[in-house]
Amino acid sequence: TEAADLIVRVFAHQVFCAGVVHSDSHPGNLLIRPSPANPKKPQLAVIDHGLTVTLDEPTRRLWCRLFNAAARHDTALLEKTCVDVFKLPQSDAGMLGSLALLEPYATMSLFAAVSLGNDPATMNKFYEENTAALTRVCEAIPTECAMVLTCFDMVRSVHRDLGQPSARLALMAPYSFRELPTWWERVTTMAVLRAQVLLNATLEAVARWAGGANNASFDEAGADSFRRKNNKVGAF
Repeated sequence: TEAADLIVRVFAHQVFCAGVVHSDSHPGNLLIRPSPANPKKPQLAVIDHGLTVTLDEPTRRLWCRLFNAAARHDTALLEKTCVDVFKLPQSDAGMLGSLALLEPYATMSLFAAVSLGNDPATMNKFYEENTAALTRVCEAIPTECAMVLTCFDMVRSVHRDLGQPSARLALMAPYSFRELPTWWERVTTMAVLRAQVLLNATLEAVARWAGGANNASFDEAGADSFRRKNNKVGAF
């Protein structure tokens, strides 16, 4: 589980803080080993940088702003970005927010919006129901932003394979929230996201308890799947 969280944090820091986008972040390019400084902790080595690009500063800040607006459920800012930056209709703000989070964005409270659905079936259904908006947004965003989406989508998949031990958005948020203008906005928004993590963990524990002992550990099953994939390239 520490390895899963580390992967999310590393790529969030690369994109939001350094503007570096590794858009080929599949399991075969992520090597996990014990940290030389502390063998009880995992260390991540990312290989194969052939599809790595560096965002210019305006694009890096734009993506931080998009992610922050979606995570904080700032629909007004998403609508403004749609119109002013991408020349899209205001109605595409929900799709823009969904792509920034890689989770369906809905016009409801921040507490509910940060994690409406993280499984592929939910996202695929959402895209199918909003094909026109998806096409418009994908055609409007710069190529570099599309590479950010590819990077984070692969990271999301790896995190899911390892059992989703924590909420992905809450792990990513501290890196993008550094761009928020005031410390108060950073603190209050992180408090809401952490509360959402606690709620998710509680609901998951209740669901597992209700499911009975016959259900295998999702974390263990995901980790085993990830190890099998990586064993093919000698990652473990």
